[in-house]
Amino acid sequence: MARDSLHTQPKLLIRGISILFVLFYLLGVLLPETWWGTHFLAFIPLPLQLLFAILAILSLVFGDRLQLEKINFSSWGVISVLSLGAGLLMHSFPIAMDHYGDAVKFVSFLPQVPSAIPDKASEALFSFGLAPWDGQNTILAMVTYLAWIFQITYHEAFRWMDTGCGVLFVFSWLWFLRRYLKEGVSFHFLALAGLGAPFLLNFFGHTEIYAPVLLSLLWWSVAMVLYLEEGKKIFFWLLLPCWFLVLKLHALGILLGLPMVLVYANLFLPKEMKFERVFKLRNILLFVILPSLVVGLLAYFFVFEDHRDERRLLEVNSALERLFLPLFSPDPPLDRYNLLSLAHIFDFFQIMLLWSPLAWVIVFSGWGIFRRKFNFNSPVFTTVLLVLVLFAALFFATNPLLSMPIDWDLFSLPGVILLVLAAVVLKQCNRLDEKFARQLFPGLLALFLLGIPFFIIHPNPVPHGRRIESLSYRNFQTYYEWTFIDEVQALKMQYQNEDSIFRKMELMIQRLEPLALPANDPEFSRFFIRQGEYLSRIKGDYPKALPWFQRAIEYNPRDGNVIQKAMECYFLLGDYEKSLEYALLLDQMQFPDQVKAQKVVIHAALEAGNYDIAREYAAKYLAQPLDDPSFASLCRDILNGYNLPELKNYFSRN
Repeated sequence: MARDSLHTQPKLLIRGISILFVLFYLLGVLLPETWWGTHFLAFIPLPLQLLFAILAILSLVFGDRLQLEKINFSSWGVISVLSLGAGLLMHSFPIAMDHYGDAVKFVSFLPQVPSAIPDKASEALFSFGLAPWDGQNTILAMVTYLAWIFQITYHEAFRWMDTGCGVLFVFSWLWFLRRYLKEGVSFHFLALAGLGAPFLLNFFGHTEIYAPVLLSLLWWSVAMVLYLEEGKKIFFWLLLPCWFLVLKLHALGILLGLPMVLVYANLFLPKEMKFERVFKLRNILLFVILPSLVVGLLAYFFVFEDHRDERRLLEVNSALERLFLPLFSPDPPLDRYNLLSLAHIFDFFQIMLLWSPLAWVIVFSGWGIFRRKFNFNSPVFTTVLLVLVLFAALFFATNPLLSMPIDWDLFSLPGVILLVLAAVVLKQCNRLDEKFARQLFPGLLALFLLGIPFFIIHPNPVPHGRRIESLSYRNFQTYYEWTFIDEVQALKMQYQNEDSIFRKMELMIQRLEPLALPANDPEFSRFFIRQGEYLSRIKGDYPKALPWFQRAIEYNPRDGNVIQKAMECYFLLGDYEKSLEYALLLDQMQFPDQVKAQKVVIHAALEAGNYDIAREYAAKYLAQPLDDPSFASLCRDILNGYNLPELKNYFSRN
């Protein structure tokens, strides 16, 4: 009886933590724009929603009755089948109309088949550097070689690279669990955590660089854990090439340098100072993590000087100019998102849920139950925790260049480290109580089932588009930039007909308008511009297009592009006086440049019969270096008063 009561409280704690994470998924259904890290059930058909909800509830209630000990999933045959099966799913169900990360940048060349290897690709693949884009160039070179060797498109090469890395990732993860945890239910649970980790979506035909990066990060983590646990030289010598591979593929591999230094420093320390003292949690916190944070803060304030940054990305030459989030809010409309804003903190919480909800349950349950017995000074535990803290701290400060929900692939890299930490925690907890792992199963199975819709919606354009649309709405209230691009892509996923997109865009405008800032909302203005462009360019309906351009100007009066479009509408409608008024605004803004703006004013003035303004701007044009002899001749005719009413025909002839 005493033994049963001993396990009642831990069981309740585990069940409570599991139910808490299940509630996060429920909040994702109820508040999909806010809880974007768990909202996937909201975008699948209602019957499927009910099915997954019922299965999750049944798992919580009856999951502990399954006799998992009788099933051997850790055999080499099962591991091979699971790895190949995962690869088949990854290759068969790629992300539809991929909009995440830098995928949009690669769209233009994806259908191409390379006829030769560019010199830059060879240089990128066979050189080594730590510049921010060296890793991306390396992986793009790998894709280029793959496409050239097999004479397939770049898009197919990306898919095969993702599939190959995905198979190796699953196999490496299961091999690690078999060696580290041996057999038993612990293997089953961590296999479930790995196979259900949301960051595995990187292997589902994602046209980005992160599939090989995740694989290399796993290999380094496995080599580090097995060396610290077993002390075998083979893993010691594998650490260095694995680290160089991570560095070659992504500059963030530099963060692994600290644990590498600690491990290799042990070779030269006296016996009484080796692992146990060096890797003591207190020492790691005081002499590694704290100095790292101090160095990071110094760089943040005095090197990058991002603490008072504008955070505006659409008008910079390089994203590196906006590498970290500002500490203080920039001017509206970018004032809703900074380093310590609730919006950013909550976004980071959502991205942590995308690392692996199952791993979090294992870690929090283990720490909660065995907090007094757990060996927090274990070298393997402190090392993995150190890496996770370094990655998490850097990513927390990093400016999510496309908004965190869209840039989730980059921010998912710590998920690998979290999985490995869960394995370390579970192994130690099993030593303290062999029943611990068995009590985890109901909650882990429920979370695994609730995470499946994440992989269901992305190969299907319509539910995927609905998700991007919800992210667009969330983004307008928080990070702000790229809202319009996200919304357009979301509608293209859902609708093939431009009229349907136009009507849906109207509904989104109505929804966003209460949140918009008159005279200072460039993103909202772009919604009106697109509506006007559709009516003017596709439909040729200038009377209906003009009000849309006027509304766009109301929200962004400094945008020369929309002023020019409104001017063109007035011109084509025959309202030359109004067209001249807008042309003069373009001249004040020197849009698109000073010379072209002057030409536009002259044209509009001649059409409006305002010859005084035509003469004024003809003189201005002739007073500067001439770029067009024919137009210069026209300006001389204007100044000489030669047949002024007929001079406007110059523009129709040219």
